[in-house]
Amino acid sequence: MSEHINTSFDEKFNTIETLKWLPWVGKNYTNIENKKLLLVAESHYDWGEEGALDDLEYPEFTRWFISGHTVDNPNATMNVLRNTERALFYGNPTNEQKISFWKSNGYFNIVQRILSSRQERPNDLDYSIGWDTFFKVINILKPDYCLFCGVEASNFSFNFTKALENNNYKSEGIKWLEMVGNTYSRIANVECEDGYKCKLVFMKHPSSYFSWESWGDFIDEQMSDYTTTLT
Repeated sequence: MSEHINTSFDEKFNTIETLKWLPWVGKNYTNIENKKLLLVAESHYDWGEEGALDDLEYPEFTRWFISGHTVDNPNATMNVLRNTERALFYGNPTNEQKISFWKSNGYFNIVQRILSSRQERPNDLDYSIGWDTFFKVINILKPDYCLFCGVEASNFSFNFTKALENNNYKSEGIKWLEMVGNTYSRIANVECEDGYKCKLVFMKHPSSYFSWESWGDFIDEQMSDYTTTLT
């Protein structure tokens, strides 16, 4: 277990029957006075090496993935993480900045099933389970913002709406905004019946052909009271 992780939410996480992988929560998540951020990625898949499927069966896999590519190895080659950092920091953060960032935020995969390969796409059932699990996770972590690393989940609006209802949330829906490059930017605001509110921000999947400058502008516009605190 990484020394940089906060496990204080695990008892509540373990009550979510559909949660296959425990989210990463940085050790400083509950200590910071700034806005809280949960990064929402898409899925884990079998990358074809010996032992991969065994590793993917562990509830701690997401935490191993994040710690091994961020706080314990901030220079690791992983486009989805490095480009997300560039978009948020609007440039190349130092290793110290990267480590501080990941120690202060959360990370969660919305698809709770191992995909057979990088080519397999999640299906309707994946997003039905995924959106319901997402709302149960944010009800525990209470982030101010959720930054989705990819827009595909937003295409499953029926599943989103059903999950809202099942978890006592309300929303005016997912709004499509201006195009950034060749992808429409999207946002949603959700509110729980207990008064908790969260803003969801969707950007293009930050792997190949990702303009961190353009998406950095969009993120800064939508989350300025968060991005201005990054140093």
